[in-house]
Amino acid sequence: MDKSWVHMDQCTKEYDDGVKAFVEHAFAYGFICGGKVKCHCSECKNLNYVNEEELYEHLICKKMMTNYKVWHLHGEKFETTASPETIVQTIDCNGNDDGGNGVESVNDGIGDDIISLL
Repeated sequence: MDKSWVHMDQCTKEYDDGVKAFVEHAFAYGFICGGKVKCHCSECKNLNYVNEEELYEHLICKKMMTNYKVWHLHGEKFETTASPETIVQTIDCNGNDDGGNGVESVNDGIGDDIISLL
């Protein structure tokens, strides 16, 4: 996903186009709860759920969090590694996060179950 627009001035066409593309991607591939996604503007900081219009407005008016590099809540995939273990993290619609404390072995069949869901 192109991120070149993130640090541009909010008044530029490139920034506006980037925000529009991001919002479209987030609602097509991201973690959606009740028709909303987490807002990663500099004020909400991935704590508040917003609809498409609100997300667009927040990113135009308040800009994006500067430390949100991998947009995993908005459909971007983490880089994969060759590790036989994966961290399992659960986040519910209320924002409760288990911290990714559960480590599951891919060899125990969990990986097959996850793949079948995709």
